[in-house]
Amino acid sequence: MICDDTMSTVRGLRCLGVDIQQMGGSVSIEGGGGRFEAPSSPIDLGNSGTSLRFLTVLAGLATGTVILTGDNSLRSRPMGELLKCLRSIGVSARSLYGQGVAPVEVRGTGCVEGGNASIPGGVSSQFISAMLLPSARFEKGLELQVIGGLKSRPYVEMTVRMMRDWGVHVQSIGSTFSVSRGQTYLARDFEIEGDYSSAAFLIAASLVTRSEIQIEGLRRRTTQGDARFVRIAEKMGAQIRWRSRRLHIIPSSLGGIDIDLSDTPDLLPPLAAVACRAAGMTKIRGVEHARLKESDRISVLSAELGRLGANATETHDGLIISGTSTLKGGVASSHGDHRIAMSLAVVGLDTDGVLIRDADCISVS
Repeated sequence: MICDDTMSTVRGLRCLGVDIQQMGGSVSIEGGGGRFEAPSSPIDLGNSGTSLRFLTVLAGLATGTVILTGDNSLRSRPMGELLKCLRSIGVSARSLYGQGVAPVEVRGTGCVEGGNASIPGGVSSQFISAMLLPSARFEKGLELQVIGGLKSRPYVEMTVRMMRDWGVHVQSIGSTFSVSRGQTYLARDFEIEGDYSSAAFLIAASLVTRSEIQIEGLRRRTTQGDARFVRIAEKMGAQIRWRSRRLHIIPSSLGGIDIDLSDTPDLLPPLAAVACRAAGMTKIRGVEHARLKESDRISVLSAELGRLGANATETHDGLIISGTSTLKGGVASSHGDHRIAMSLAVVGLDTDGVLIRDADCISVS
């Protein structure tokens, strides 16, 4: 999907010397075998946290100094643990202002020592994916131990599956991931499957408005963790069938659920929107790391849904939402967070209308 996030990654890679050609809905990439150039000016990654985390590690393989930055929101996203992990394997990496956030400076030497490293698993799965992706080019490979439990594990498993598909073997035992040195990614053609993280909002819209819809482009067999939203919708009362490679949603009476989303925190906003219309109470747990996204999604959802008449209570690791039939229209803010904007849009479909401030943030995804 061509959006701000993917284009931020493309721009960043181009700044590192990668030849990328865009042709309609296709992208052609001429790989350099793990060799990157240091640009003469900072790389601006906009609002893309994924781009910042991934390219920070890649920058260690560049020759020269690379500075990565972004907008105000991106410059508040935690980077300290990733920078610390990079330093432990021989990369000179620091937060320029010493606050553990972007702008970050990486002084690459053209190679990364690698070896044994550890990183907390409760901040962002992007840290783990970022370390794994280029690790086959590290001088000693990488043995990465995830400390304190791995949140959002399906996203890491998707990274591992992708690496294997492209020719790099990753050994995963418990919370330790190992990649041996000297492996090479093999060029290939690849078709990107439909995104369940985005489709979750279409499913949510179907449930909230009690509309029967069909969604094309998704794969029934997938490694995407957010495909779980299909099962969540069924648990809440929807009838869902696969018909000729289309996901067919038939809404019914919705009921509240008690659910742990620790492995799929991006499902918090669409589920919160649906919970506003479900009968009874919905308790969403295990997503304290959702506070570290583009916004503090727990606090923001509680406040903004409340403006629209929802009964949403913030807990330390989630939300408790009691369904209501008295949602109202009004003005709400996205807080610059694309998933918050989409969640408010879904709620607005079944009210007198919602005006969402800073809605253009949806261009990120």
